[in-house]
Amino acid sequence: PYESPGAPWLPVKCVNILLPDNVQATGLTCRVQAVNIRTDISIYPEQMPIPIGSPPAPEVSPDPVAYAKERVPDESAFLMGHHAMRGRRFVTVRLHSFIFHPRENRLEMVRNLTLTLDLDQSRSTKPARASSLPPKSDMFFELLNDEVINPAPIPPATRAQAETRDYLIITSTALSHSLQRLAD
Repeated sequence: PYESPGAPWLPVKCVNILLPDNVQATGLTCRVQAVNIRTDISIYPEQMPIPIGSPPAPEVSPDPVAYAKERVPDESAFLMGHHAMRGRRFVTVRLHSFIFHPRENRLEMVRNLTLTLDLDQSRSTKPARASSLPPKSDMFFELLNDEVINPAPIPPATRAQAETRDYLIITSTALSHSLQRLAD
């Protein structure tokens, strides 16, 4: 789903990597150890996406250019994009766990993949808006840590006391009396 229709259809996984403060990822290098798992194999070509409720799309034939390549994908890891969430920055990396050699009809499985991100502190990043700064609750850090493969420790200054919680109750006038005890 990440190459193009007609290219060999191989599984991928996207992961998010948390970056240190005031740092931007400028590049990515990947070291791969792969083993042959099959020879004399044909990989079905990627098909067009079909939105839910849409009629089936016509079947896509193998793209001769993609199937003439030495290797698919060209690299086993790609830097997909930079993101910011409440002042914390992370990148999305697309990982390919299989390598197909169309000319040889050979499939390899990646056994070990080592990523190295090139980080640059000198590249200016936009300052975070006040509304995007981390809240005083540790719930944000827990949510962010669930989204990244390298979770950061929750800063002690942001840890909330067990008895301290902020709530926002949105309800209709008809139910406000029933929820008043919870609000108190």
